[in-house]
Amino acid sequence: MVSKTVSSEQFSRVSLPPLEQLNAEQRAIYERTVDFFGAPIGPRMVLLQTPEIGTAWSNLQAALERSGIPRNLAELSILIVAREWNCQFAWYAHEGPALAAGVSAEMIDTIRNGRSPYSTVPMRRRSMLM
Repeated sequence: MVSKTVSSEQFSRVSLPPLEQLNAEQRAIYERTVDFFGAPIGPRMVLLQTPEIGTAWSNLQAALERSGIPRNLAELSILIVAREWNCQFAWYAHEGPALAAGVSAEMIDTIRNGRSPYSTVPMRRRSMLM
């Protein structure tokens, strides 16, 4: 079982405040992160230092969700950027949601292996994607 307490030893880059010292806004960030990932991990934990940025991040995420961009394309885009920049946490956080949104396992493996996602699309459909 994963510990759900904030501990400085768990994080090598940023020292986090003790759980009992979090204010309401910090506590909300902490709880949303633990609810989503099952543990206090990822870039959102840094937002405990500046919760106003966490609020802005949440507002941006909500606006993107309302934008009409199909979830599968949003997740596919995130995986392409994660692979390009070797962002292991972003990959970890978005591979499952991409599958759930309908991105094929073949497409995900193609991107993971550094190949163009277009290589999984039949030639007759490629022109529709450009």
